[in-house]
Amino acid sequence: MGRQIRRVHALTPSGVTPGEDWTALGIAAAAERSSLPPHLVAQVDDYIAGLDPFDSVFTHADLTTRHVFVENGRLTGIIDWGDATVADRHYEIIQPCRDIFDCDKALLRAFLDACDWPVGDDFPRRAMGHALYRQAMGLARHLSMDVFEPIAAMFPLEDIATLDELAAVDTPSSARSSSRPRLLPSSKRQRDPQATDLGYSQGLRGPRRRIGQKNADIWPILLTRP
Repeated sequence: MGRQIRRVHALTPSGVTPGEDWTALGIAAAAERSSLPPHLVAQVDDYIAGLDPFDSVFTHADLTTRHVFVENGRLTGIIDWGDATVADRHYEIIQPCRDIFDCDKALLRAFLDACDWPVGDDFPRRAMGHALYRQAMGLARHLSMDVFEPIAAMFPLEDIATLDELAAVDTPSSARSSSRPRLLPSSKRQRDPQATDLGYSQGLRGPRRRIGQKNADIWPILLTRP
């Protein structure tokens, strides 16, 4: 997936208006409608004001398990380009990080390596800042969005003092709920014997779900370094 997104970011878009009116989105107001606690929401405006200029590329902007398809360990398709836009490349991060990678930084690192991502010292800050933009854009377009919900379920956000601290926080095994399944090698994952590529698969995060949502088949491609 990372190699494919590297190609997406290199595209010269046709028929896509470069740039959104980001200043009109109401970033702090959108953050208030997320799982971020009030003391972090209060920092949003200053945080956004301190971001560097956009490193603008063409982004899919909604890489989730509903939209990424894998068959026999290979990426077979990326669908739903309705949120695609020209934005800072870090705008791409929050959706796969929270949904596909389940906030696992090892998987995020593999994705970034495959993308040949220009990771600098400011990566955590840029990723957090553009997660806030993604929250606001999601609300503007879909009326419902909380990109921080799974992060709030994993970390005690009330105990995290600043957005920079949240952006840089690691994901130790001790921080995971005991009810959260651990990532297993593909050879050890259970698979529904009735599953097909258009049917059901036993997922890592609960009972059987439709392919293209939370399902085990999406993981092998993410675990393979190109």
